[in-house]
Amino acid sequence: MKIILSLQWGTTKYGGKGHEQHNYPIAFPNAVFSITGALSDGGSGGANWSVGLVNNTTYYIFTDESSLLSWMAVGY
Repeated sequence: MKIILSLQWGTTKYGGKGHEQHNYPIAFPNAVFSITGALSDGGSGGANWSVGLVNNTTYYIFTDESSLLSWMAVGY
């Protein structure tokens, strides 16, 4: 079986009000292996944040302040 990996990335503005779900620009046809992120604007230096998988069309962001989050996901 041949698996072709796909990479997607972007920057998402986040309002800082708990978890927010966002859609990938293009749905992964099968599954997502991993997603990672980093605060693009640096936040306050003490910001707590996380990014996580939901399914092949959606990911979530949590941070305790308004920020820009750059993310990258790997799937197939």
